[in-house]
Amino acid sequence: IEVFEDNIFFSTYLKHDIIRLNKFGNGDIKYLAQSLTKISDILVLHEKKQLNINNTCDDFCNNSEFCLLTPKTATCTCADGFMKDKLTCKAASNKTMGCTLNCNTGSCAIIQGQGPKCICPPAYTGSRCEQYRCSQYCKNHGMCYIDIHASKLPDAQPPLKCVCPPQFTGERCETPFDMCENRCYNGGSCKILANGMPHCFCQPMYKGVRCQNCFKLQCDNGGVCS
Repeated sequence: IEVFEDNIFFSTYLKHDIIRLNKFGNGDIKYLAQSLTKISDILVLHEKKQLNINNTCDDFCNNSEFCLLTPKTATCTCADGFMKDKLTCKAASNKTMGCTLNCNTGSCAIIQGQGPKCICPPAYTGSRCEQYRCSQYCKNHGMCYIDIHASKLPDAQPPLKCVCPPQFTGERCETPFDMCENRCYNGGSCKILANGMPHCFCQPMYKGVRCQNCFKLQCDNGGVCS
C-alpha cells in the first residue's frame, strides 16, 4: 500500500491488481493494472516524496547494468532474471546442472549435501527468492536500501538500512522525533509547517532561523544573542 496526496494505491493478493482510490471517498475506484504476474511492493516516485541527493549514476555502471542510488553513493545491479558475470549481466538459467527449482529472480544451484537450492540476489530472500526484502521494512514512509558495503558474515545477505523522514528516527523509522524540542531560542515558539518542517516564530526583538540573533547584533560561529 502507498499513499500520495489524496490517493491510496494498493495491490490485491489473489488477482495481482493495482488499484487507486481517493482516501476521502471521492470518485470511483480505478484499476491501474490487472492480472500482473507478481507484485512485490508499490512505491510512488515523485520529487516531493524523494530525498534531494546527487545523481551519481551518470557513466557509473556498464550498459547492461542498472544503477541504483543510495544516500551516499550508487550501486550497480542486474535486472530480474539476469546475473552478474564479471562486468556484464547475463541471463540466469534456473535449470542448470539438474536444477529444477523456479527461483524467480534468483538462480538454482546444486549444493553438496543439500541438493537443489535457490541463490537469491541481495534484494530478495525466501526459499524461492520470492520475497522482496525491502517490502514494508521501513516505517512511516522511510526509504529502504541495501547496504552492500557493510561487513557481513559469509553467505549472509547485506543488511537493510532506512533513510527516515525528518519527523522520525530509529533503525526502521519507527520512533517519532520531536523536531521542535529545544529548537527556538529567546522565547521563540516552534510549529511544524504543512511541509513537515519546523519553523520558529520569534519574539519582536529577535530574528534568525532559530531566533538566535538580536535585530542589531549578528552572532557568528554558532553564537546566540540573549
